[in-house]
Amino acid sequence: MTNSVPPAKKVKHPGRTAPVARLNTSHEQWKIPLAAALIIAVGITAYLNSFQGGFLRPDDVLSITDNPHIQRLWPLADAISLPIWSTGATVAGRPVLSLSLAVNYAFSALEPWGYHMVNLIIHICAALLLFGIIRRTLHTERFQQRYWTRALPLALTIVLIWLVHPFQTESVTQIAQRAESMMSMFFLLTLYCAIRGFNSSRRGFWYSASVLACALGMGTKEVMAAAPLIVPLYDYVFVSKSLKTMLRKRRGLYLSLAATWVIVFALALITHFKPAGSNIFNKNLLVLKDADWLGFTIAQPAVVLEYIRLSFWPWPQGFQGLLTPPLLSGSTVTVTLSVVIVLALLALIFWGLWHHSWLAFTGAWFFLILAPSSSFIPTLDVSGCLHRMYLPLSAVVATVIFGADYFLRKLFTTPLRQRIIKTLSLTLVVAVVAALTFMTAQQNKRYRSEVTMWSGVLQHNPDNIDAHTVLSAVFSERGNTERADFHSQELLRIYKDKYERAIQTDPNRKKAHYNLGIVFAKQGDMERARVEFEYEIRINPNHVEAHYNLGNVFLEQGKLEKAAAEYERAISIKPEQFTDYIIDHFNTQINARINLGKVLLGLGKLDQAIANYEMVLKMAPDNTMATNNLAWLLATCPQDNLRNGPRAVELAERICSATNYQTPTFLNTLAAAYAEAGRFKEAVETADKALTLTKSQNGSAAQIKQSRLYLEQYKAGRPFRYRLR
Repeated sequence: MTNSVPPAKKVKHPGRTAPVARLNTSHEQWKIPLAAALIIAVGITAYLNSFQGGFLRPDDVLSITDNPHIQRLWPLADAISLPIWSTGATVAGRPVLSLSLAVNYAFSALEPWGYHMVNLIIHICAALLLFGIIRRTLHTERFQQRYWTRALPLALTIVLIWLVHPFQTESVTQIAQRAESMMSMFFLLTLYCAIRGFNSSRRGFWYSASVLACALGMGTKEVMAAAPLIVPLYDYVFVSKSLKTMLRKRRGLYLSLAATWVIVFALALITHFKPAGSNIFNKNLLVLKDADWLGFTIAQPAVVLEYIRLSFWPWPQGFQGLLTPPLLSGSTVTVTLSVVIVLALLALIFWGLWHHSWLAFTGAWFFLILAPSSSFIPTLDVSGCLHRMYLPLSAVVATVIFGADYFLRKLFTTPLRQRIIKTLSLTLVVAVVAALTFMTAQQNKRYRSEVTMWSGVLQHNPDNIDAHTVLSAVFSERGNTERADFHSQELLRIYKDKYERAIQTDPNRKKAHYNLGIVFAKQGDMERARVEFEYEIRINPNHVEAHYNLGNVFLEQGKLEKAAAEYERAISIKPEQFTDYIIDHFNTQINARINLGKVLLGLGKLDQAIANYEMVLKMAPDNTMATNNLAWLLATCPQDNLRNGPRAVELAERICSATNYQTPTFLNTLAAAYAEAGRFKEAVETADKALTLTKSQNGSAAQIKQSRLYLEQYKAGRPFRYRLR
């Protein structure tokens, strides 16, 4: 009979490794295409309504709609995101991910459906690879007698549940989080090709494919760093069972896989230490900084336990951040308890791996894949992001399914009872897959707009920082100032409470006073902001951003001499070598120089102000604010020897061209430059356009009045002169 279990083969030499069984799976060959078709059909059913979603901020906007580098496939340096490293976008420093988005843009431009289609294809491909890995594992010599006829249904059950679990929506439905699903696809492809090579006469081909897939994964997301560990671990547990033999036979494969770590380290170095000097724009004068590495690390055991809980009961859940884990929100005792539980699980895994336990391998799979983002690649929200569980979820599902199969086989031994339990199991699996598919489809609806998505987050986590940040921006753009202000104030409240608690715990905690000062400054309480910045400087005299923002406070208070002193201190501080914040340090010093120019102008030191702006443009030639300020001074300076009309025209035309002549402030500068150069006809035309744009862009009454004064002066043939206060 084709379905009979093959006889066990005796190993002639006990000291040697038993080879992987040749897959004699003729009894299920016709079932494999049907299983693959079912996986594809169920995946499409679960995610078809995801095509109705659009681009969502912050990730989709930063990585796609506001990313000009994916809009062409050549030069390749643009398509693989080199020019936008260190921007904080999901795509930054991930060239393979960026290239996939560039290919997407080539055939669907900014139509979201094309990106959703590719995301779904990636997800289904990952599911098919997982199906192949599990099925082939169950056909190894270790398991073939136990699972010979059940390998396919068990693999299919695990994959279908993993495929439609609501955990996966963040990685599939949110476009930019393709980073996680595509990395996982390459991860699974790496392992699948290695498994094929273990038992193939064409092992060179399969091993080469495995290494190539691993390299592509490294260029997609840093979590791929776990793959060169998982492949030899699989070999050790399921195939070789002897470390010495494993290394003797496949040393080249494992060294080649380990060599792909160079890609991750190289990308990390270039991302963090890329030399600055271009495309630096001054966007925010007051920026919150928070790198709570200790808090992140302590939170991880509680986050892991919350992941496991949500794997069994995945509703409700929020986007980009779980509900606050109960163990994390409690006392020190409960936080310690979560650490103890996770350490105990890790100890059991190590013990099981020593004894070649398949259950220990699933545990190692779970923790090793989570490890990179739980240690040296932390996420911003210590409560945990759901996309981190995309691939680790398969370990949880596999453990539950194999455990249930084992106990049911032990409890129901008679043929009749086994037939009954088989029918009941099939019914239960269909019900679970259907329920999870429905929940996933419902979850997809939350991604249709930024308001529905982030409002849903706030329902489960009212203090989610990302949600308030995005909603404040969305409602501000829509002109709903009341709701925008509400979310802005909530954001400041959350930050204020956070840093005040931190200071109560440790009055000298690094950056806590600085961050609290930022909150007070944004609330308009400059005096309390000054106190916090000065306290931070006492703790860390070389905190360049604290000096810069203290200068901003003095500038706001009209204390120009003190402001100039703080800006000069910020400029004089040398950056620490090889730190993650070298780009931030450079940007802060650029902003300090720009504001120092404003102070020098206010103090009447016009020559020094001009020299200061010239220095900024040497450091950052594309800085629009410095370019505009310098052009304005060269065109309107009351000292004849400092004005330079042609140079002012050159600078003003550059920034107007860069902004498509749609920024009234820059147009007024260009008009002033034309007037200084004696080109009054062009000055009038440009000033008139600036006035029209100011009105159409809902400029203030004072701005409209000032634009009219400029226009009348140029019509009268008189250039504008800046008046010192």
